[in-house]
Amino acid sequence: MLPPAESTRMVYSKSKDALLPAQPPSSLRNAADSDSEEEPEAFFDCSDDLEEQPAPICRSLPVELLDLIFAQVGEDTKTLSACSLVSRAWGESARRKLFGCPLGVTDEESLRRVRNLLDSNRSLARSVRAVDLSNQQGRYRVSKLNEVFRRAAGVLRLTPNVTDITMLHVALSQLVRQKFFGTLRVLPIKDATFYSTGWSRTGSLNVAGEAPEIDALAHALVAWRSLKYLTLSGYVSYPQLLTSASPPVHAFPSYRLQGLRLVSCELQAPTLLWLLGSSGSSLRQLTLSATSGLDSEVLSHIFKLVGPTLEQLSLSLDRDDFTVPRPDMLDPTILAPLLNLKVIMLSTDQMFGDDVLAQLALLPRLESATLAFLTAFRHSSVDAFLANDLHTLDSLVLDTWDSMDIWNDSQRYHVAKLCTSKGIAFSLNGLTQEAIEDAWFGLDVGECWTVLEDQVWPTARCRWASDRSL
Repeated sequence: MLPPAESTRMVYSKSKDALLPAQPPSSLRNAADSDSEEEPEAFFDCSDDLEEQPAPICRSLPVELLDLIFAQVGEDTKTLSACSLVSRAWGESARRKLFGCPLGVTDEESLRRVRNLLDSNRSLARSVRAVDLSNQQGRYRVSKLNEVFRRAAGVLRLTPNVTDITMLHVALSQLVRQKFFGTLRVLPIKDATFYSTGWSRTGSLNVAGEAPEIDALAHALVAWRSLKYLTLSGYVSYPQLLTSASPPVHAFPSYRLQGLRLVSCELQAPTLLWLLGSSGSSLRQLTLSATSGLDSEVLSHIFKLVGPTLEQLSLSLDRDDFTVPRPDMLDPTILAPLLNLKVIMLSTDQMFGDDVLAQLALLPRLESATLAFLTAFRHSSVDAFLANDLHTLDSLVLDTWDSMDIWNDSQRYHVAKLCTSKGIAFSLNGLTQEAIEDAWFGLDVGECWTVLEDQVWPTARCRWASDRSL
């Protein structure tokens, strides 16, 4: 940690709420500055004109100090205010390190300032790796959307090494859409996250569900051959990219994904297969959360396709998410092909029962299982699951929605003791092993005396009789 007397002195920007360190510690200043009684200002307000500010004092800071400073600043390094202020006051290595963090922008003025900064120093522009256009602060205005993404296209043209893009997908004019997605397609994107405007915080933006918007996204996905992680959220009007009665609307993606996350998306079997692209032998993580339009046959086919490589699976599906006719319950054997699965998270109302535990016991590499069901888990099913050879399992979390108090104290303690003996971290409806043990040993005297009579005293009497016979 930095010395508290010097490193924790902070200053606020007038136009942002970003909390920044005022200057480096005195122990790391230049020798020429040590005798000076005046402390030079290390940062300037980014809202003022750059030409009106005095020339900043640039210091070359060691990488070790930068790590400490960025740890102190924390999340504020992602704001434009921090980027503008710090990059003007510190040396080249500090600025490159800062611009290697996710570069977030809040509105069209933020984009203008950051473009001016990058345009004046191309080495900084080449250091940018991630750009966030997700409108986290909710400052996008409907009347300025085209201007925002027109300027965003200008920033992306200056940053050829961007590999991570996070954005709120909005409806744009044809000209701006062509400029923005045309620039986006040529970047070496490895991690892409798109949020549909239908699920934005503002709620007043037009949903990007029109065919031209989806076409632009689809063409970008086809162009990104180096894409490794893809997240789509809120595409409730997502159209079919493939149909059984027509040829593909778009070329088949050639990327080989390692992670695919689909949240609150309206999917059909051809669309999901199209999004997987050539990832059948490379996918490591799959998340399907509140995705409607699928059925049990599609899930079974997908699990067979990615089974040899999939390591993490997260399913948050209820009965209403499936197509009509909806299945009464999914067969747990659809998980059988997932032989390399290490982490599984299942959250459902009625699509799985506690008999899925028997199938999970057959997965040879399972390390963590989190199950959140509507109905309660039977003690016998959990006991039978723990009776298996679970040498790889490290964590078991069970949660039920209909009842917070399942099983009695003896049953909970029995399962917790089994997990402890096998080295498994256990949680039941939020109760940890320690809490279950505390509840067990906190029984009243009458119940404790019964336990002593039934378990402890018979053993003690046998040992006493054996000692007397010697």
